[in-house]
Amino acid sequence: MADAKKFYRSLTLHEKRFIDDKTMSTTMSVKNWIAFLSRASSYDAYRDKMASGSGLFIALGVIATIGSTIAYSEFEIPWVIAIPVISAGITAWLIMRQSTLKSRDLNNYLRLFFMPFLRMMEDFAGPEAKLSAAVDFRDVF
Repeated sequence: MADAKKFYRSLTLHEKRFIDDKTMSTTMSVKNWIAFLSRASSYDAYRDKMASGSGLFIALGVIATIGSTIAYSEFEIPWVIAIPVISAGITAWLIMRQSTLKSRDLNNYLRLFFMPFLRMMEDFAGPEAKLSAAVDFRDVF
């Protein structure tokens, strides 16, 4: 997840604003649309990959917290309380990071429909053709 955060920090202010808002309405050349949305699309693909892997670690953290809490209640050794506290803290941190990544999720139609559409427009109309679009890549589900 740290890599996704580093990737996000490398984006320009306009790219970050688009990822945070997920909407945009403007007119620019097809090549400029492609240039602008390429890094946002790449970030979203990377974010999706990182988010899918973090679910396993969250589940393992919950299991470790529950298991170590049961072990503490059985043995009642004072230092053993550190294990569920630490695993609960790490799990909470992972959940917060997952939440942050989820808030930056763009609808996959950006990568699966709009980017191929822009490349097709570039081939047929040329890279300098003007395109007016109002895009909304929020997940509405």
